[in-house]
Amino acid sequence: MQTFTLFTIPQAFENQYDLMQWNAIKSWTLLNPKPDIFLLGNAPGIASITNELGLYHIPNIDQKSSISDIAKWLDRLVNNTILVYINPSVILTEDFAITIQDVYNNQDHFFLTGQYRTVQTEGAIDFNDNQWQHQLRVMADKQSLPQGQLQDVYLVFTKQLLKQLFVSCEMRDATGNYIQDGYNWPVFSREKLIGAMIVHHSRMFRKRDWLRTTGFNEPLKNAVDFDMFLKLSEVCTIHHLDQIMYAYRWHGENTSIVHKTAQFENHVQVIWLALERLGLDKDWEVYSPDKENIRKVAFRQKNKVG
Repeated sequence: MQTFTLFTIPQAFENQYDLMQWNAIKSWTLLNPKPDIFLLGNAPGIASITNELGLYHIPNIDQKSSISDIAKWLDRLVNNTILVYINPSVILTEDFAITIQDVYNNQDHFFLTGQYRTVQTEGAIDFNDNQWQHQLRVMADKQSLPQGQLQDVYLVFTKQLLKQLFVSCEMRDATGNYIQDGYNWPVFSREKLIGAMIVHHSRMFRKRDWLRTTGFNEPLKNAVDFDMFLKLSEVCTIHHLDQIMYAYRWHGENTSIVHKTAQFENHVQVIWLALERLGLDKDWEVYSPDKENIRKVAFRQKNKVG
């Protein structure tokens, strides 16, 4: 069985969060094989439960850090291929580890979210009772509380995905009202990227891969991110998690709106630069069939003299 590293940032072990988090974290220690469990942060009670259950404790973590930042930092400490971020109140049963193993047996790299069920328990769960998992499921069936599928409950992913990852977004206006889902190309494609910016705003990538590029093209006024992610796509694998995980606000002063002409012109320019880096500019050129929308580009072979 493939072992994995599980990490979370608990709240203070006080009031309703005390037993709720204890029940959850205790259930993680009973998985087979037992994962490496990291509790992050300095909230009251973390050090105590870490000692009680024989876990790893990393106190000096900024709780405002993103999951991707923490995962990349943990990557330097752990050897396991699979990382799991989990909400500290989620109880796991043996099916969780079995499912991860089944996916890993068929996919070298993956990113998983999943469903959860809400259940109200009274007091500490008797984990010495061999029927505790069955009893918990029966309790959940009887209570019929809400269930769902939220990205912040748990995320399971292979370390390979820490090379570069981006997600989907929704558009909101200046006051935060929903407008529409953002433009979305579901599966990453280098061929699609070289003609259209499909790597959305919320991204993570390795410093190692960044250093394999020439970095930002600072003279560019707009389309700087498009240029940068074209460069990154040339040196590493990119994955798209097709989940809406952030809101992009259109407030009217966005650079892409205020400097629309420069945005469109630089869009075409950075594609030319990509063709040059790839050695394709000798045979191919980019052009804009629609003069009213020069950002919509196509490619054609250059005329050759035989």
